[in-house]
Amino acid sequence: MLDKTRKESLYDDHIKSLERKRRDAFFHVLDNHEKITPMMRWRDAKRIIQDEEETFMKVASNSERKVEKDFRDWQERRHDQLTDEFKEMLSETKIITHKSKKLMEEGEQHMKDILAVLENDKRWVRMTAMSPSERDRMLEDHIDILNRKGTPPPPTQQERERRKL
Repeated sequence: MLDKTRKESLYDDHIKSLERKRRDAFFHVLDNHEKITPMMRWRDAKRIIQDEEETFMKVASNSERKVEKDFRDWQERRHDQLTDEFKEMLSETKIITHKSKKLMEEGEQHMKDILAVLENDKRWVRMTAMSPSERDRMLEDHIDILNRKGTPPPPTQQERERRKL
């Protein structure tokens, strides 16, 4: 009943859907695998994948290039996710304020207090495992931004401005 172009279109959509499901399943396996990390090289991940053939057989593609590309895409996605979570953690941390930079310049104790709070958060631990240097840079950048912004307006002022809108 359908013409040729419509059949091809439906078939292509179906294949894309299957590929998307396979890729999502592959990402899910990578996310939940304790031996595979976002900082791992493809060669090392490939060895783990080959060793645990049953686990990965269901989600791997026939093309090794495609699996490697999917792995790199997963690394990027996971990195972005960890970075976003880390930034969220920094904004939620009440001990880091616009005064933090000045307090840190006066002595090391404030930084020790900040680290004592942050080290208990799983987002800190995950970012440390991924990239300690990037973690430190992001913390410093967050403190610098708060310092440049200065004293935040009182909550009552923000409420008045919000009501005007």
